[in-house]
Amino acid sequence: MNGEAVVGRRLVLGLGLVAALGGVVSCSPGRKGPGAAPEMVPEAVPRTFPGGTSPVPTPRPLSVPAAPGLAVGPRQAVQEPWQPFPDARHPAPGPWRPTAPGQAASDLQRPAPGPWRTAPGPGQAVQDPWQALGVHPAPGPAATPVTRKGMSARRRSGAGGTAREVSNGPRDRPKVALTFHGAGPADLAERVLSEAERHGAHLTVLAVGDWLARYPRMARRVLSGGHDLGNHTEHHLDISSMGEREAYDEIARCAARLRRLTGTIGSSFRPSRAHHATPMVRELAARVGYRTCLSYDVDSDDHNDPGVATVTANVLDTVRPGSIVSLHLGHPGTAEAMPHILKGLARRRLQPVTVTDLLAR
Repeated sequence: MNGEAVVGRRLVLGLGLVAALGGVVSCSPGRKGPGAAPEMVPEAVPRTFPGGTSPVPTPRPLSVPAAPGLAVGPRQAVQEPWQPFPDARHPAPGPWRPTAPGQAASDLQRPAPGPWRTAPGPGQAVQDPWQALGVHPAPGPAATPVTRKGMSARRRSGAGGTAREVSNGPRDRPKVALTFHGAGPADLAERVLSEAERHGAHLTVLAVGDWLARYPRMARRVLSGGHDLGNHTEHHLDISSMGEREAYDEIARCAARLRRLTGTIGSSFRPSRAHHATPMVRELAARVGYRTCLSYDVDSDDHNDPGVATVTANVLDTVRPGSIVSLHLGHPGTAEAMPHILKGLARRRLQPVTVTDLLAR
């Protein structure tokens, strides 16, 4: 067979194939319903090749068979909700469904949150394509970028919350709280605790971590007497002047020590060498697990050792219902003043209770 015959035969086979394909994609106007094939018309959609533009039209769908519950008109293509947003990037394919029979495809709801975003231009904010449609996915947890050991960027935004600072309890109940800086010789601490127990009083001891490291038995001793035990930092340094990481370590290390000794981190936290906690310290305390930063409204000034009479007067002259009194273990004058303070409170019909009891509702 010569070359011209071969070319002619191939041309005839090619034309027959084109005719067969035209018969497959064409659809009779009389066939309607769910089983009908999509109507295809040979509208000219030019296809560009390196050698030029193809004159052969490529079939393009003008309609898609309607799924049950979708409102699609004649020769109207189903439009997916993201199509009005040319810059929107589609997430991984998922099951799309109408919310009710007869709703348009634009009302479809996304079944699960996905990484929806647009490609913004210069100075243009990133926009979720669903916002314009009034459809929003269920909120999910945002990732928290870690910035320092044990800390995160959420602290700066306040997402982690803050511990509340408390300077006094309710003023309408005859209760006060005697709170002690927990440090110093164990025998002086024992004198104060025993004196309080003889008078039926309950105290709150805010323990320094290195004091508990030296006298670990004092943790159980405080709790066994019905007193509160809390956190007064690991080394009793000026926490207000510290950076974030150092301050966090001071709180967290003492909390860890309390947990090892007693099973809990303690009832409350008091900042060291500070009457009031800074906003950063309150946030750090909350991150460690404390809900209360304990301040006070009565200062005994006993850490300056002004004498038994002065310590007693400093307390009794200013105390009132709901007061939180600042005192210190480890000072002989405080241990000697305790009987006078407790008797003076009894005369004023004020009951010394733990901070937990004072703040209870």
